Amino acid sequence: MDFTRKAAIAAGISVLFVALALAAWELAHIILLLFAGILFAVFLRSVASALSKATGIPIYWCLIIVVVVGALLTAVAIWWAGPKVAEQVDALSKEVPVLIKQLRLTLGKYSWGQFLLMQMGDLEFGGDSRALFTDVKDFISGIAIGITGIFVILFTGFYMALYPQSYIRGALYLVPDRRHKDARQFFDTVYVQLQRWLVGRVISMTAVAILTGIALAVLGVPMLFLLALLAGLFDFIPNIGPFIAAVPAVLVALTISPQLALYVIAVYAIVQLIENYLLSPIIERRAVKLPPAFVIVVQLMMGVLFGLIGLFVATPIAVVIVVFVRMFRGGSAPPRGSRASRGG
Repeated sequence: MDFTRKAAIAAGISVLFVALALAAWELAHIILLLFAGILFAVFLRSVASALSKATGIPIYWCLIIVVVVGALLTAVAIWWAGPKVAEQVDALSKEVPVLIKQLRLTLGKYSWGQFLLMQMGDLEFGGDSRALFTDVKDFISGIAIGITGIFVILFTGFYMALYPQSYIRGALYLVPDRRHKDARQFFDTVYVQLQRWLVGRVISMTAVAILTGIALAVLGVPMLFLLALLAGLFDFIPNIGPFIAAVPAVLVALTISPQLALYVIAVYAIVQLIENYLLSPIIERRAVKLPPAFVIVVQLMMGVLFGLIGLFVATPIAVVIVVFVRMFRGGSAPPRGSRASRGG
């Protein structure tokens, strides 16, 4: 009887675990958005904390100031650069089909190119009206989902940054009482490491965008504002992001000349060398050390499973995993004075 009862309890726990795993999988996109909101909260709290230490203003009001100033700067940037970016996006969307047709003609001159085209299949643009309608509908749906996701990240990030203690206490309810101290240390350490990683990323992204923009301007590459912006944004994704950002720049350069495309490739390679061997060692010297191969594996898995949002949050998730493994295997102690609730 006792054995039957234990077996029933074990079976019930197994079913509950499977049900929770399935629910987590179905809600994975929402969970990733919430994690992105946590990253935004860490960033806001870090900037507000630095402002509070510099001015003596309470961190609550510093957070309000940071959000208001950030919103105003974003509005000014959209007003000033929005039309220019929209114009360049429209120009790029018109250039890509032309370039692909040119590439098809060029590849068709070689036997290996003909084989490659056969493997790729026909790259035709247009199609029947129903297919076009479906593509437009999917595109609009994707934009709507993206805008909704951005609002979720912004609002959850703001409220988490405003009242971090409430959310930390809520998370501690999920942990047994005897593990509260360890869990609190884990949250503190994750906060500090994500803070350092984010600050380093923002500095690197800004530097990459500026360097890329200057180099493209010297080369005379069109749409340099959009291409430099993409280079900075995708630099948020270490290792893989720069390659993604380089693709549209190379395509634009190819519409002018193959030689210019080679110069553009060299520019992106040099900028990445500067970032990897000059900026990153200085900026991230106090951050958690991430094994490059492990980061790439996490990025590929998250990208394949969850698309662009998974790719964007893959490295911060790798930071959390590394902190968890090191802490609970006794590999490192949490930094002192690092509690997120203190504004650190």
